[in-house]
Amino acid sequence: MLFRSNVHKDVGLISKVFKLHHNERRDGIFQHCKGIAGIGHTRYSTSGVRSYDTLLSETQPFLRRHEKIWKQFGIGFNGHIANYDHLVKNLPEGCELETQTDTEILLHLLARNLNKFAQGKRENVFLKPNPFDVAKSVMEQLDGGYNITSLFGDGTILVFRDPLGIRPLVWGENVNFYAVASESVALEQVLNVSNINEVPSGSALLFNQGGYEMRQLLESQPAFCHFEIVYFLKAISSLFRSEEHTSE
Repeated sequence: MLFRSNVHKDVGLISKVFKLHHNERRDGIFQHCKGIAGIGHTRYSTSGVRSYDTLLSETQPFLRRHEKIWKQFGIGFNGHIANYDHLVKNLPEGCELETQTDTEILLHLLARNLNKFAQGKRENVFLKPNPFDVAKSVMEQLDGGYNITSLFGDGTILVFRDPLGIRPLVWGENVNFYAVASESVALEQVLNVSNINEVPSGSALLFNQGGYEMRQLLESQPAFCHFEIVYFLKAISSLFRSEEHTSE
């Protein structure tokens, strides 16, 4: 089966990016993005005035293209990596970053661990590694708060959350699909997804055509940040569906 990863992103409100007020252009974008799985990302600017080109280069998801389907992936990230400078200094020789965002260094880190855990050869071709091994290795190298979502070329989605669970992350399902979001309101009121649960801190969640699987990869040490409630979350979103938290 032939797979292809497409990406559509721009700077501005969602209604502008997806041309929601222009039916023909909107439908063309939706057709371009149509597939068996997808990830998306929205954010506000966290720094001063910058050029459009700079903002666009930092817009997520980031996409890594590769001839091997299991090495092709898009990645979305929410959080802050405290050891970013250390990770940059330890990039392989000849690897140059095009942006100054945490997301790009995560893209390189995920790509390197895909290679590291590639399974034995069959007919002189390396096979796709165990995604949970890859996720655990990436998590062990990160210091900070993060939710990371990656969509691979074969339609597999891998999601993992930092051991402190600083940022919220929930998942659920309906009769048609599984979904993950940073807030329960996005699933309940927008996508009509029920049976919502929190993704436990320090764990990874894998979705593919066979269903889903969740594994605890690092010890959970919940320390949810109460500023998330004050500044970011909608009042109708619910939290702490599956574990106790202390706030910092």
